[in-house]
Amino acid sequence: MDNISNPSEKDDEADSATLLTLLSNDNEASRLFTRFMSPSRRSLSLGLENLIKLDLPNCKLTEKDLPSTLPTSLPNLKRMFFFKNAFKVYPGILGRCPNLTMVSFKSNQITAIEDEGMVEQLEWLILTDNKLKQLPQSIGNCVNMRKLMLSGNELTSLPYTMANLTKLELIRLACNDLKSPPLSVLRLPNLKWVALGSNPFTDKVKPPKVAEPRAINREDIQFGKVLGSGASGTTVKASWNGKDVAVKQYKGTITSDGSPSNELAVNLCVGMLGCESLVKVEGVCDGDLVMGLLEGYESIGGPPNFETCTRDVYQRKVGADQGERMVNEVGECLRMLHEKGVCHGDLYGHNVLVKEGVGLGEDEGCYVTDFGAAFFYDREAEWGQLVEAIELRAFQVFISEVSELIEVRERDYYDSMIVEYMEDYAVKCGEVAEEWGGFDKVSPRLYVAKPAKFKSWPRFFRVIVGYITVMIFTLTFMSIPVLAVFLYRGCWSSFTTRMVSTLILVLYGASMSTKTREWPEFRDVGQLWYDVFNFRFNASPRELRFDVKRGQNKGMHFVMAMHPHGIVPIHAVLWSAFCNQYMTDFVTGDSLYGFGAAADAVGYVPFLRNIMGWLSAGSATYGVLKRGLTKGDCECVNRNGGRRPAHLFLLPGGVAEVFESTVGKHTVIFKERRGLIKLSLECGATVRPCYVFGGTDFFHNLISGDSVLSKVARKMKMGLTYFWGWFGLPILPFRPDVTIVVGEEVDCTGWDGGQEMVEQKHKEYLDKLVGLFDKYKGVCGYAWEE
Repeated sequence: MDNISNPSEKDDEADSATLLTLLSNDNEASRLFTRFMSPSRRSLSLGLENLIKLDLPNCKLTEKDLPSTLPTSLPNLKRMFFFKNAFKVYPGILGRCPNLTMVSFKSNQITAIEDEGMVEQLEWLILTDNKLKQLPQSIGNCVNMRKLMLSGNELTSLPYTMANLTKLELIRLACNDLKSPPLSVLRLPNLKWVALGSNPFTDKVKPPKVAEPRAINREDIQFGKVLGSGASGTTVKASWNGKDVAVKQYKGTITSDGSPSNELAVNLCVGMLGCESLVKVEGVCDGDLVMGLLEGYESIGGPPNFETCTRDVYQRKVGADQGERMVNEVGECLRMLHEKGVCHGDLYGHNVLVKEGVGLGEDEGCYVTDFGAAFFYDREAEWGQLVEAIELRAFQVFISEVSELIEVRERDYYDSMIVEYMEDYAVKCGEVAEEWGGFDKVSPRLYVAKPAKFKSWPRFFRVIVGYITVMIFTLTFMSIPVLAVFLYRGCWSSFTTRMVSTLILVLYGASMSTKTREWPEFRDVGQLWYDVFNFRFNASPRELRFDVKRGQNKGMHFVMAMHPHGIVPIHAVLWSAFCNQYMTDFVTGDSLYGFGAAADAVGYVPFLRNIMGWLSAGSATYGVLKRGLTKGDCECVNRNGGRRPAHLFLLPGGVAEVFESTVGKHTVIFKERRGLIKLSLECGATVRPCYVFGGTDFFHNLISGDSVLSKVARKMKMGLTYFWGWFGLPILPFRPDVTIVVGEEVDCTGWDGGQEMVEQKHKEYLDKLVGLFDKYKGVCGYAWEE
């Protein structure tokens, strides 16, 4: 009996031997058990109980090589990799490993999956490059799945139970045999990254029409060093036509994201779009892609690791201006891609390249790269709309991650405003994606003005005090009629009334006798109006200030022309507050706003003339404006310590637009006017058209533009009309949302003195003004206006 061995002990030792053989292929595991003399299960467990990762590539293993004791021998195993082995079946025993969350069987021969292996704790499953024709319904058990890699199989459809994978964020389905889009998967609520290229249903989508890339002869290229190599190919530095380029030489048939041939097709398309954030394609050389060379650029983040799973890893911080620019440029790039029916599919920080320390450099920006997961889609189809919403969620993640990288300097309201802008942008992306909308619903984005001087005040108090100051400002436009009433009553009324009338007359006289001068601190009062009118704007304060300052250093002059005029230009005060807050040179303390202009009739209106002077507004006559732009001559500004402004702000619609202004009406009087363009050409200035949404919604207007009174008022260059707001009173304006949008520059330098150039620049100005209105009318609540 002593020589008879226990069968269970033999089985245990056999399993231990199998496990020992298996683990000997993993360097980390083999180091743990080399000190053990006996290959018994007990001895092995002492050293391997804390093993969390097993990597067994190119070992010719099959499902039969996994011992039955694997779950108990390696109880804390979290990740297993079986790259390029000989598995034909996904083994169910893996489902019994209690802590296993990640499994990879990339490049095996798997044709089936055992139901037992599809368990709840599985988060990351890689089955790329196998022979799966279908997935089991049991995959719906993996309710914690976040990342699922299925490219390079033979899938013809997906099980309906995949609708249970509500935590799934990334899926790769490229290079399969899907004849129809997997709508149930695309509707998953947290899906953010998807690859669908090289399937029958995506192959039917016609690529967008773009310019054909040039064919480049190989003998014209001098190849240099290898810049990098990946699954889809190798990138080499080269020289062509006397300039450095990068040549990507495609190879292989399948990657985790898709096929190299699909990547090449997408790159040829997007590289010809002319987007500044996409690498330009120079041409094609025998199937290789010749494109612009990016030197000195780096990714802003690293790819996800085992712990983050679907989130990038960042080791750097960015400035607020850099972060803002990245978000805006990437958003504009994605919007352009979606307009052409191109989904990037892999929008991550590690695929966005920037230069070290890039801020607002003249030629610096960021680049969206790596189109390995990209594909063409049908924008008109339901699945195309789902794809856009999915990528919008990816952009939401990108915005949130960049905002977390921003170092907000203490007491810097620029930085705080930009972080708030990004947070609002990310929330909006999430809201639109939840309704299955795309970038056309969130782009372009707007900044919300935040007061710096009164930020400690409660919002309701800012609104109350702000509205009172708006009433006072509006009242100054009626100071002459008010004076007439008091003088009339003072002639026949009581002694007290006559005394009050006399006091008002003295104040009026003091107002008229005082020389107007700039008062920068007064412009801060306009910050109280931000909350009253929910003031927003489209221009990045930092970029706008940088553009103006850069131009000023080069001797350039800017003209900011704002439409429409409105009856009472409340938006002009909002603009002056914006400039005083956001457009102040930190070195000199000067406002880059420059000087303004008002009708000469304003100079004869008590109190209003003083307020206009405080806002830096002088005469609007042609000669005065010309001297102001070329020489910095503007009396009210010059009186402020001799400051000489270089830029002009005005409302070119003038009195004519006053009579076209009423609630709900958008009319600009400029088509037949050439004065502003001619002035800019003579001064060599750059004009930027601006439009104010809500600028005509403060008051109703009694007198129309074609009335006799309006014609008389135009002759007198005075806006004589009756207007009213709340309760029919002219001092209680309505509270519309006000948004000021700044358009693209119209360069008026280098005038040859001819009328032809005047007409050309005038047309360019009108086109950009109309384009500006059309671009922002949707997000400003005027989608159906013209």
